[in-house]
Amino acid sequence: MNENKKCPRSMVLTIFERIGGEDAVEALVTLFLTRTFNDPNLRLFFADIGMPEQAEKQKSFLTMALHGSEKSDGEQLRESHARLLPMGMNDHHFDLVIKHLTESMYELNVAPELINEVVTVCESMREYIFDRAPKP
Repeated sequence: MNENKKCPRSMVLTIFERIGGEDAVEALVTLFLTRTFNDPNLRLFFADIGMPEQAEKQKSFLTMALHGSEKSDGEQLRESHARLLPMGMNDHHFDLVIKHLTESMYELNVAPELINEVVTVCESMREYIFDRAPKP
């Protein structure tokens, strides 16, 4: 392929596709949530939600985020996490979530460069989750 030619968007695989699609995201969410639900530093934030309900939310979020959707769901993230801020959720907790996500991907043998891409996508949501991003 001539390196000066750009590959059409339809031929570029999304992170979602490269990570293995729906089955891979489901396996990742299962492992990731097991870790987060069992973390004593995070347990408080999941006290009023069951793992199946959270798993559906997490799968939905990761599927959208890893598809590289142009649709910004920053407001939805802001709203869905607003109740956790008065409970003391802070950047340390977000860092723990990222740690559990990263460790889960390593355990599932996801390539390190792909792990970095997933973490970058999730990190881009931090300011919305903590209501520090500019409002529309």
